[in-house]
Amino acid sequence: MSRTDITIKPADKGSATVVMDIEWYLRECYRQLENTNFYEKKTNEDRTPKVCKQVKHYVDGLLLDGFIEKTSLERSQNKTLCLVALPS
Repeated sequence: MSRTDITIKPADKGSATVVMDIEWYLRECYRQLENTNFYEKKTNEDRTPKVCKQVKHYVDGLLLDGFIEKTSLERSQNKTLCLVALPS
């Protein structure tokens, strides 16, 4: 049986499964994506230089304030990062 009025997702905490009304779920996804404090509309512009500059600024601040050590930063520079986003 296939239902189009619900969506079933793994919970982000624990090992539970969540069943949600699909209309509510989509509204919530769009609501979160419209929050410009966290998301920007996708463009064809290569934002890599801008993002790298921002990350360097934040990391330099963390180093300067003593929140991270230079040796920790050196160990992490050759790692590939992956971003996974799920609606909360």
